[in-house]
Amino acid sequence: MRKRQQQELLDFVNSLHQAHEEVKGALDNKNYIVVKNMLSECQEFAITLGNTIEKLEGEGQIAVSYIEEYCELLFHTFENISQHLINENKIYKTLKKQLLKIENSIKNDIHIKKEVVFFPYKASMWDSLESVYLAAKEDPNCDAYCVPIPYYDLKPDQSFGQMHYEGSEYPKNIEIVDWQTYSFEERRPDAIYIHNPYDNCNLVTSVPKRFYSVNLKKYTEKLIYIPYFILGEIEPDNQEAIDGMKHFIWTPGVINADKVIVQSEKMKKIYVNEYLKAAKENGLQGNHLDRQYLEQKILGLGSPKIDKVFNTRREDFEIPKDWMKIIEKPDGSWKKIIFYNTSVGALLQHNENMLVKMQYVFDIFKSHQEEVALLWRPHPLIEATVKSMRPQLWLKYDRLVRKYQAEDWGIYDNTSDVDRAIVLSDVYYGDGSSVVNLYNHIGKTAIIQSMNIKKNFIRNMLEWAVEDNDKLYFSAMEFNGICSLDLKNGLMDIETHITEDKRCIFRAYGKGRKKDNKLYLDPLMSNKVVIYDLKNARYDWIVLPKMDQEALNHQKSKQIILHENNIYVLPKTEYYPYIVQINEKSKQVRTHEVIKYCVKLKDDFCNTSTELDDDKFLFCLYGNLFEFFYATGEIKKSEYDVNEKIKDIYVSKNEVIILAYKIFICNFDGTIIDEIEIDNYDILADEKINKIYKKGKKIYLYSNYSIDAKQIYCIDIQTREMKCTDIKEEETYFLSLVENGSDIFFIYFLNDKLHLVYEDLSMSECKINIQFDIDKYILDERDWLQKFKTTYNCLNEAELLIKDIYNL
Repeated sequence: MRKRQQQELLDFVNSLHQAHEEVKGALDNKNYIVVKNMLSECQEFAITLGNTIEKLEGEGQIAVSYIEEYCELLFHTFENISQHLINENKIYKTLKKQLLKIENSIKNDIHIKKEVVFFPYKASMWDSLESVYLAAKEDPNCDAYCVPIPYYDLKPDQSFGQMHYEGSEYPKNIEIVDWQTYSFEERRPDAIYIHNPYDNCNLVTSVPKRFYSVNLKKYTEKLIYIPYFILGEIEPDNQEAIDGMKHFIWTPGVINADKVIVQSEKMKKIYVNEYLKAAKENGLQGNHLDRQYLEQKILGLGSPKIDKVFNTRREDFEIPKDWMKIIEKPDGSWKKIIFYNTSVGALLQHNENMLVKMQYVFDIFKSHQEEVALLWRPHPLIEATVKSMRPQLWLKYDRLVRKYQAEDWGIYDNTSDVDRAIVLSDVYYGDGSSVVNLYNHIGKTAIIQSMNIKKNFIRNMLEWAVEDNDKLYFSAMEFNGICSLDLKNGLMDIETHITEDKRCIFRAYGKGRKKDNKLYLDPLMSNKVVIYDLKNARYDWIVLPKMDQEALNHQKSKQIILHENNIYVLPKTEYYPYIVQINEKSKQVRTHEVIKYCVKLKDDFCNTSTELDDDKFLFCLYGNLFEFFYATGEIKKSEYDVNEKIKDIYVSKNEVIILAYKIFICNFDGTIIDEIEIDNYDILADEKINKIYKKGKKIYLYSNYSIDAKQIYCIDIQTREMKCTDIKEEETYFLSLVENGSDIFFIYFLNDKLHLVYEDLSMSECKINIQFDIDKYILDERDWLQKFKTTYNCLNEAELLIKDIYNL
């Protein structure tokens, strides 16, 4: 029996209790005609109650036997009153006692089961609900129903077009219920699960309006939304990345749901923060602005999609015969299988260029079909979307599909079972997709194809730079090398190509620090610190200790402190929570654990550091300042307490400059000697500024990572006057601050050209003449395939070994 049905029975009983009160009142007034009428009505009510229980639960319920006893008691009471054998007090007490037996039996003897219904619409997205459904199905206290619902293509005027129903495409172990026979309006299930949050906000497809979340909410106690996708994990303070995904948060499904299940605690924090912002902007009230309520509504319990992939093996699938003839080698062994995924967004963005790219990819894999099997699985919404938005593009795309199928050297997977493609394949290659995040979770390699690389090549490398003898030195992110740019003649060349890091091909090394004639590269994704001798053009490296698989798969450091003969590597994430102290001469390595100093978890793990004096350096851990003492390795809370999130710190002579919600200038003893308010507070609140630098009586504010940070700000400490660059172009991309002797300048990319911005915020263009062959160092599909064939076992479980595969 359902809880709702039990409550209806108890409402029946409550009506009988009320009738007893009327019987008691009539007895007190000796109005026996009314008493007899009420006893008759109670009899009819009781018979209806018993019949209802038997209809719901079958015969043999003890509550029904109590109802039968109650009916006999009513009959005898009626007869006694007719014969004037009346004891008013006894009648009321006897009837009440028997009715309480019935009530308690309904509460305790009837087994209550919840009814839970799942309304998926696309079979390919069912994995986002499946593990929850199977758990509910196994629960003896739950009746679970999978009710796939149809969806419609939307015409240009947003009216409903062709209907699609995929109920026959679900796994064999899933019991399907016809959506036309299941009436949630009548059954009012205890919980409804959905993975479509869009209601009328999707421009390409729509489920029937009856199944919009705003309507479903009316007929259930709990509407639960689980996203059909997995996003890449984002730090809760990385607003630039959050801005790229926050449209997933403000959807009708999220707004109307009673519970929202997201993939992690970090994602939960992002959902709560962005929901509050959007609710305020849209004028919502009540619970929509209650953080405590939202913390209970949005739960970071993980994604069922991950459960599905983790619990599935190749042996669980029936592989089509026409697939096997492509997968198997003549000796019966399997080729390496590449899951090639093409997305709707990439096709709409690049149009015919995307088709050229795809044909190029097919040609490459076709030429390697003896060793590698290509499993092409285009996004299932490509046809509906492109037909609607770009009909001419669809015709060309369709010809490409038919050509690929006719040649019959690769697999074309247009089924709804994405999990089969994930489990069967060895490597993912293609456009960015939530499938990439699944690959990361299960430890397989994912490689993202790129359409437009040479245009942004220099910009992608120059994320930082140091100056030496009028040359800029920087690490080449795309192929793990060190490059130089001569500021006098604009010649750009490769100083060295770091080839030892077999595990991490892309973005192995981050920012460099220069001391004397050496350049020290911090280990961004690598497991080693590289030391490059500028004078002798040689490099060496030192391997970091205590490196487990989680640490290997995540960023290690973006900060290095150099002091005497020691290199101090500061942690970037909690996956590698150590300050690593390396003696460059002796190669001795020590670790200092910092996780125990995390008094509150917020913002970046370790977002900034700076040398304080000859005894110690400062570093910011989860928004709190700590001091590290060189001599002893002691770590203690710093005296510099501004009671606010700290963005950056900078040491200038005898002063410590702290950038938080305003600028604090402090003595070395922690005393605040000056505070500078920022009139344009938005530049701090919106995370557009995260770095501070002081020179003389001027303070510079800038960002070293955000493409939204188009301006550099300069504040005169004495007059408080603030100036900024005046750059409005969309393509602006700020990269780095460079100290050039006693001078400083900033590096900007503007319309894909390198510019230098000087102390007075004036700007000049730096012409670049690349003196090396980019093609020699950047992996394209041919190089990657060869590497994959020979060193596949060395690639192991890194999250992303290569970010881009270039179309040269």
